[in-house]
Amino acid sequence: MQDEEIERVAHHSWHARSALPAAEVLPRLLLAAEHAEQSMAYEQVEIWLRRAVHLVGFLPPDDPATGRLEQDLHIQLGQVLATTRGYGHPEAETALTRGRALSTAAHAPEDPSVLWALCTAYLVTGRYDASRQFSGLLRDISRQTWEPVAALGATYGEGIVLHVRGMLPQALAELERGVGIADRFANKDHGLSRTFQHDPRVSCRSYNTFTHWLLGHRQTAGARRRELLSLTRYESRPSDRSFALYVDGVVAAWEGDTRTALASSDEGARVAGEHGLVYWKAMLGVVKGWGLAHAGDHEDGLALMHTSLAELGQSKTHIRHPLHLGLLGQAQHHGGRIEEARTTFRKLLAAVEQRRERVYLHPALPATPLLHELLGHGADEALTDRGPGRDGPNSGRRA
Repeated sequence: MQDEEIERVAHHSWHARSALPAAEVLPRLLLAAEHAEQSMAYEQVEIWLRRAVHLVGFLPPDDPATGRLEQDLHIQLGQVLATTRGYGHPEAETALTRGRALSTAAHAPEDPSVLWALCTAYLVTGRYDASRQFSGLLRDISRQTWEPVAALGATYGEGIVLHVRGMLPQALAELERGVGIADRFANKDHGLSRTFQHDPRVSCRSYNTFTHWLLGHRQTAGARRRELLSLTRYESRPSDRSFALYVDGVVAAWEGDTRTALASSDEGARVAGEHGLVYWKAMLGVVKGWGLAHAGDHEDGLALMHTSLAELGQSKTHIRHPLHLGLLGQAQHHGGRIEEARTTFRKLLAAVEQRRERVYLHPALPATPLLHELLGHGADEALTDRGPGRDGPNSGRRA
């Protein structure tokens, strides 16, 4: 059956749902959702899944198959919402939590893909310590079964927490392990990107790139950037291409390479926009705004940065927020808006304090000396108190 025919049948069945049994309509909606996902038409996937969730309520409630289907649909809906709107979006986390609760009620074993999605939701919303409850469960599962999503989620999730805490050597050990696992499984499990919600080779290389760069391993960071772009150049998921271009653009901005930052973020924003990836379009908008401002288009660049930051805030996305504020402060200073830059850097310090994201005060970041210059003695004290690696003896890996 052709895609157009599948969608036509699903549409007719949905509009005739009052006359047709739910058990007859549901498979058609699910088939339409599956084909929309294969076409990367994520907004259509969301529509079909929402309709399917509605119809599940008309199935026999005492049938175990109904519970399993409802569980699967909430998880799938949560995952597609996370892809389009971001893992921080409240509705995505609600759907994932509901799916896990239904699974628990049915005494089913924990699903690593659900645990990883919830771990990511906690990371994206800045609940770093709480995210470890999920990465810890994933680590336990991986020790028992060596399930790939569990193994990857455990090491990548822990690596991100260690990274943001400024514990870079420890973070790098986890992230290097993640890259190795991702590369090893990539050739064996071609469905892994779907259950992990990203090509894990891309995900694990993202923070690996940032960490190498901050540790001064610039050649290795450059090699990772090239790997990211190569992995996603052809036939990759739009979210993976957007992620790779975002990482490339951020590092280019750190290096003062306006042309690359602008080119990568422009392509990434276009890809994200074409596929309804609101989260990634906003992420890339921050970098593109920085590029525009440093290319001389101060007004449009700063306007885009403010709009993008506001969109990320609306979806409760806090991950890398101090990084983005650092880019904004730089762009404001470059455009001669000194007082605005001071205000932004004060917000950066407050954000770091609130979520203990000490890595964003790292001396290698170009925003850090500028923050020193504009805030003076108060910044010196803040950097002494909150500098990278000052988490104390109990801040490392979950036991």
